[in-house]
Amino acid sequence: MAHDASWARTAQAQLRVILNEWDPIGVFYPGDPDDLPDALDAYDCMRDPLISSLLKGADRSEVAELLRRELTDHMGIEASQLTDDVLDRIFVWWESVR
Repeated sequence: MAHDASWARTAQAQLRVILNEWDPIGVFYPGDPDDLPDALDAYDCMRDPLISSLLKGADRSEVAELLRRELTDHMGIEASQLTDDVLDRIFVWWESVR
């Protein structure tokens, strides 16, 4: 698949949905992400570095470390928010778009 601007926009939108559904800081809880349009970009700080890392061939442990750093260093929450389910969803998605 070509990684052009159209691909990038689609990948960003799809990964945004995954990260927003994960919602480690609880900006959507208990509501629906569609109810909070101002919060839709809450996890974009993770999204683009994550796509970049995946494009460079990052494996599961590297992606997990990137997300753990974002959770602890950037968002100030415990890395325990990162679960296998989230990583599974990211890699299933990645296999479908790369």
